[in-house]
Amino acid sequence: MLAGAVLVGSLIVLGVLQGVVWAQIAPGQQAKVYSDGAYGSLPTADYHPFTALSLFVLAGIAVGLVAGFATWRVRSMRGAATLGALVFGAVAGAAVAYGVGLAMVSGVDPATIGATGHEL
Repeated sequence: MLAGAVLVGSLIVLGVLQGVVWAQIAPGQQAKVYSDGAYGSLPTADYHPFTALSLFVLAGIAVGLVAGFATWRVRSMRGAATLGALVFGAVAGAAVAYGVGLAMVSGVDPATIGATGHEL
């Protein structure tokens, strides 16, 4: 029971680290705000959401592989309860990583800028 709690806690801590790294390496979405307050992404940055999501998934795969291999190396922990703790910890860690990454990302939401007053 204690080993499962340590495993889940470790995966949540890894999720925090994954979120911090993801916030630093994911490309931002560049947008143009028009005079009426409407906004749209620039054509040169329209692939950035896909790139950011891909980086998140690849980082999650890396964390999952490391956690799975590290857990498998401990023979006394092998079993269904450990597998359940590993899956639960991985899902919780991914949710924490996503939340931390979104909270730490830099930039300005174009919806909060409003009209610029400049005519196009």
